[in-house]
Amino acid sequence: MKFNTERMLQTTKELFDAKRNKTGIFSEGICDPADDLPLTLFEKSPNYKKNYSHYLFYMSGTTYRENSTRTFKGGRELYEDYPFFFDPKTVVKTKSVEDCQTIVRDYLKHGFYKIIGERWYENSKILVEKYDGNVVNLFNDTIDVNVVHRRVRNKTLKNQKQGFRGFGDKVSNLFIGYIHRHIHPFQNTYDLKRPVDVHDMRIFLGQEIIDLEGEIPNHEKMEKFIMMNTYKFFKEHLEFDPTYHKLNTWILGSYGCINREKDESRIGNKYRKVKEIESDEKQIQLVENNIITPKYTKSKKISKNRPLIKCRQYCPFSRPCTSTLDQDGYRYEGKIIPIKKDLMLL
Repeated sequence: MKFNTERMLQTTKELFDAKRNKTGIFSEGICDPADDLPLTLFEKSPNYKKNYSHYLFYMSGTTYRENSTRTFKGGRELYEDYPFFFDPKTVVKTKSVEDCQTIVRDYLKHGFYKIIGERWYENSKILVEKYDGNVVNLFNDTIDVNVVHRRVRNKTLKNQKQGFRGFGDKVSNLFIGYIHRHIHPFQNTYDLKRPVDVHDMRIFLGQEIIDLEGEIPNHEKMEKFIMMNTYKFFKEHLEFDPTYHKLNTWILGSYGCINREKDESRIGNKYRKVKEIESDEKQIQLVENNIITPKYTKSKKISKNRPLIKCRQYCPFSRPCTSTLDQDGYRYEGKIIPIKKDLMLL
């Protein structure tokens, strides 16, 4: 595979410009799931910083193989009904692992509620033992993102491969990004390895930031490839914050791009669907006039000269995508790049 730095720079500029100018998908007021707070958690509420930090910490851990929009919705209801479940000291004193699993199952509707419930309890114990039961103590004394990352990923705890259960690099950096954007800004976020999900893979492939060069990589290999190269990119382009790039890409991929199952933007079915476009010229004309959202073909034979493109009303990029994603995997130049069947979106 090959990483196209020039395309990465161009698309990053276009993405940030669209966000700043509130155009395309960013004109719809869609926000980070972490922005949509429980009704009882607002800026002037008592202990706002502490409570918000606890909420973000626990909810970051629920993104394991699950859609974050769905889990955060359940998390809001849970916090409104039982805010003390987000207090580590209360969890350790009054709950068991089984209790946590039941609550996660009932509120978050998480398919892996047993794993998430166990982690909820174990991480509460670590917070109580090492940080006086206060998530703020993870970051309150520093603006160095590397210090916070080492604390979250602490590998010195006995009998544990990492500090907090379920907080590998991906979830740790997701949590730190939440804290950076909402509570406690850090000075060197370019040191973080940007988390990668299926939306990134679809957009990076479609915008030709990645050139497969005839290779058909699996999900893990593409994830590591994107993470390694975006890490290098943001180190060289300090004008862009990788945590905001991640958020903007997630919003675009989740709400603006063609849905892989329904073949329509999740923002709403505003355009008629078509099975085929007779010519490239007609395709481009219809899309530029915001008339259609093309239906991708199920055929494995896809011509390079007939790009499969997303809804142009919401897309910030000047160039339409040249690939797409369906239930089987990425279809690119007649090849299928398989994805894991159990992969869930962030």
